[in-house]
Amino acid sequence: MRSLLDPAVVVLLGVVASLVCIVAGLAALRRPKQTQRRLRRVSVDAVDDTATSDPTLLDGVPPEKSWLTNWGESLVRFLPSLEVERLRQLLAESGQERPLGALLVDKLIWSLIGVAIVLTAGIFLSSPGFLLVAVPVAFALLGMMPDLRLISAARQRRDAIGRELADAVDLLVVCVEAGLSFDAALAKVHERWHNALSIEFARVLTEQRLGRSKREALGSLVERTGVPDVQFFAEAIAQADELGVPVADVLATLAQELRVRRRQRAEEFARQAPVKMLIPTVMLIFPVTFIVILGPALPGLAKAFFGKP
Repeated sequence: MRSLLDPAVVVLLGVVASLVCIVAGLAALRRPKQTQRRLRRVSVDAVDDTATSDPTLLDGVPPEKSWLTNWGESLVRFLPSLEVERLRQLLAESGQERPLGALLVDKLIWSLIGVAIVLTAGIFLSSPGFLLVAVPVAFALLGMMPDLRLISAARQRRDAIGRELADAVDLLVVCVEAGLSFDAALAKVHERWHNALSIEFARVLTEQRLGRSKREALGSLVERTGVPDVQFFAEAIAQADELGVPVADVLATLAQELRVRRRQRAEEFARQAPVKMLIPTVMLIFPVTFIVILGPALPGLAKAFFGKP
């Protein structure tokens, strides 16, 4: 009976219980609801085919929220407004349709995982000083894991949109010159391709159908993507729409400018290649080369200087 009351056993049981609660929380957070799936399926069937059939673009159906997500939403009010804005921007740029409360719950779960790992290590180290320092550090570092994943996803998505924009504008030019309106050309891009940019174009059309002006819809596009070229594209289209300038001429100029920018970025990456290759060359290739060249001579040098073979 005393062995069960041993502090190490108590801590170990607490860690195991914490991990079980964490796994259960993740399952509750990510478990889809049958009712929500039915609502989205019905809403998708009701959407005009020229807009989009992607359920993530439907503003009429609220995102699914579990009880953990609702609890996470209650924590939002304790965060600084700048931090809330930063997290919302990260979610938008990464293309993830999830509530901010779900992200906060993910951060808390990762933090608890870090604490559980440290407590498990503390059982074998038996060092109170280690726990005093490692627990808050692990809580903070593991809590940053969802942020790092979002930052990586947002960067990859921005790069993909930047690469796709020039080709999309070329297709817009062809469609508009063939007699389609700008909105119909956006729908044609979404019909032709299914990538991050075409999904954003479809969302612009959806927002306009819901009553927003073209400038507002394009402004939301810029906020969700965070790509400078998209901002250049959106401002040019919005200004042309307000001033009555022919959209075909504006798109042709945009297509030429975006091709020039894409070529300049490719040249910039090519110039950066030697600098990026310098570190692996110095750290990995040169040491191996020196070992291969000087290795056979080391026994002779050791004998000459130290008198040992």
